[in-house]
Amino acid sequence: MQDQMWLAGVVNPEILDRLEADSLDSAFVAASVCPILEIRYDLFLDRTLWTGLAARLQGLFPSATLVGTIRMVCDGGLYPNQAFEKRALNWKRIIADIAPPQWIDLELSDMDANAPVLAMAKEHGIKVLGSRHDFKGVPLLEQLRTDVALAQKLGLQGFKIAAMSQVQGDCEALYQIARESQGSFEWFSAFAMGPTGQASRLFSFACGANISYASLGAAVAPGQITAQKMTLLFPRVSQAKSESEILNWL
Repeated sequence: MQDQMWLAGVVNPEILDRLEADSLDSAFVAASVCPILEIRYDLFLDRTLWTGLAARLQGLFPSATLVGTIRMVCDGGLYPNQAFEKRALNWKRIIADIAPPQWIDLELSDMDANAPVLAMAKEHGIKVLGSRHDFKGVPLLEQLRTDVALAQKLGLQGFKIAAMSQVQGDCEALYQIARESQGSFEWFSAFAMGPTGQASRLFSFACGANISYASLGAAVAPGQITAQKMTLLFPRVSQAKSESEILNWL
């Protein structure tokens, strides 16, 4: 198990409105316990708002580490697949902003096309989290090992695998890759979406991951758990010997 466990809260337009409106709102309280806040740029449909989003959020939570994400439709987001080539221009605007996020999340499958974005990030001192999303199931361990090797070859600072659990107990490959990769990246996240994947969002910490994602309000991904609930369970995670123990707490 990693010495440090970090929780990332996901920020969408509705959550940002609540954060800016009232510091007593439950969303604000939830965001306050998340050392990492992920800006889901693709969920902000008015792209003219993208510039300045990180500054607005950093103003509310000065000590938080911000991650910028533009998730395409094929990866579970709202950014049009057909606008892929324009995404690099949007990344350029975000990275060149006066107060950009400290990290950006890029899909591992698109790294060749994202080479200019990687170069921009490196030039501006922004770290990169390479992610893989599988909405059909949990990838085989060999595939995950290939993904981890690619992220290491590219010199990425982080790796994330978000798979889709189909049945209870199908996340072992995620736990094994977390065990094998412990300490290989600054950030490492391996969990499954869906109702039967909920326990993985916590048990992955016991296996070597150090990042997991939580909701600050309504879930923006299948099976997300609220930041408040995950924080309450954190002290017990180190004691968990199996996924079934986590299930008993949820």
